[in-house]
Amino acid sequence: MENYGLTLKCSQCGNIPSSPSKHCGKCGGIVKVKCSQCGFFSDYGRHYCEKCGNPLPYVSEANFISRAEKKEKPKFKLEIQSLQDAVDEIGNSFRKKLKEISSRKRKANADAKQKQRDADSEETPKIVFQDPPKNKDASSEPESQNIKPGRIRDFPENKDNQAKREQKKNIETETAAEDSKESESSGQQENRPENYSNKSALKISAYITVILLVIALCFAIYYIIIRPYLPKLNLTIAAKDYLSAFTQGRYEDAYKMLSSNSKLICPLEDYLYYNKHNFSGKREFRNIEVHSMTSSNALVKYQLRNDNGEWEDDYTSFILEQNKWTRPYAWTLYQPINEALTRKDYLQALYLAQKLYMTDPANPVSSSYLCKAEYLSGLYDKAAESCDNTLQSIEEYPIKMPEEDINWAMIYLANSLTKQNRKRAAYDAFDKLEERQGLTAEQQCDYRYGRAELFLMNKENDKAKSSLQIASGACLDGNDKKSKTLSLLKQITGKSSAEAISFAQRSKIREDLPPIEILRRQIVRSKLKQLGKNAVKYAPIDSWKAEHLGGADYRVSLISSAISPETGKTETNEIFAVIVNLWQNTGAIEKNMEIPEGF
Repeated sequence: MENYGLTLKCSQCGNIPSSPSKHCGKCGGIVKVKCSQCGFFSDYGRHYCEKCGNPLPYVSEANFISRAEKKEKPKFKLEIQSLQDAVDEIGNSFRKKLKEISSRKRKANADAKQKQRDADSEETPKIVFQDPPKNKDASSEPESQNIKPGRIRDFPENKDNQAKREQKKNIETETAAEDSKESESSGQQENRPENYSNKSALKISAYITVILLVIALCFAIYYIIIRPYLPKLNLTIAAKDYLSAFTQGRYEDAYKMLSSNSKLICPLEDYLYYNKHNFSGKREFRNIEVHSMTSSNALVKYQLRNDNGEWEDDYTSFILEQNKWTRPYAWTLYQPINEALTRKDYLQALYLAQKLYMTDPANPVSSSYLCKAEYLSGLYDKAAESCDNTLQSIEEYPIKMPEEDINWAMIYLANSLTKQNRKRAAYDAFDKLEERQGLTAEQQCDYRYGRAELFLMNKENDKAKSSLQIASGACLDGNDKKSKTLSLLKQITGKSSAEAISFAQRSKIREDLPPIEILRRQIVRSKLKQLGKNAVKYAPIDSWKAEHLGGADYRVSLISSAISPETGKTETNEIFAVIVNLWQNTGAIEKNMEIPEGF
């Protein structure tokens, strides 16, 4: 908006303010005043153009009216200002521009001062004309020396006008001082982002780094120092609570600390009855320590004494259940398993042994029962694993397991490996048994028979025969293993030809055909029908023969003799041959029988 050759414009957003003000009402930027002579924009509130020195009339709301609205040409009002003030204002205008928006408080103060100026401008002071300053360097000369001779000086003013003029001068001086401070602060802020902001960013980054390092250190302390000891601490507390309740006869409290599987197989009534009838007197414990621990089970060592006797080392196992250490209790299953094994109910024994192992897996007694039940049930792959676990846990679990049970675990392991054709591992297992002392007669029977099977599998027939002879002497009468030993010994000595022939006769060439013996009869009858009256003359005569090949292998052949209708001579032919292994109950056809069409 123009008025008397004067244009106001925001230096930041270009907005033309609707009322005179130092700051733009839209964005808060500095308002500039356009010089009517050279067109240069000077800061609002300056009295002279910062470029050419042309006077800029003072602008207020009263004279900020467009020419279209003003009927009469307004009177120019010129205000006298000292050269010193003018030069100071020109110097301040060349300082760096403000980049930060002034605060609300400073803006309010500027608006209040502007209103005071507008009120003062309505007074018409007595003035005289004076040449504008042409040399900016003259600011250092006194004001009286800058006035050229021959000019009319100011008329004396009354006291009221003089007071108002002094007040106006003070306001302008304060405004200039504020502009100077703002310019200086602006210059500092312009220089600050590159240094100050970098320092602030470095400080923030340092703080964040320190915090992260502290957090990482806390986590490291927890995982390296504290966390590994928490399970042991919890286990020690659980063991102390259980042993305290158990030794003090608080069996109901001790029962609450049992595992869930233990409570399923042993009701509270049975637990109370067993402990009250098997434990009496004063019992004490001390020196609890963790003997061994895994992620799921553990073994606690402590010292126990009864009735003020000697302190003895004792052990008890714990399992981790839902992040809580509990005591497994499975003694009530021992007797039912033994009874099932005695009556040869191996499926029931296997079921109970599995429950026992799930309740107390770290105890070698549990795995030994499972090893035996799986072996006798024919689960040789699982038996080998359970027996091996038993032997390993005996070394880690410091209990006095009977030597007889250890021997059986080794025998079942070696025999299971043989059944799986794992020869190398089976040889190692039998070699360890060879070093064992104190094997019972029954154990010698099973051990020697199993090793003979391994020798036969490896075609070591002489060693197999020797081992079977020892087994036949060790096996007791009535033992199932003794009958098997004598039968196998008969087979490898070549005395089982009849069994080999019977096995071959019962065999089938194909699943859809009858056994070989019956199939041969049907083929002979079919041929005799074709011969008619001469059937009796030309009827074949069959015979079975068996040859011992070594070990338990026999070659069984079917020989047929008959008169040939073409030549009239008796011809003998081998029409069928099979290799039979009586120990493994297998057969392999060496020469197949010709089967006529229709069969």
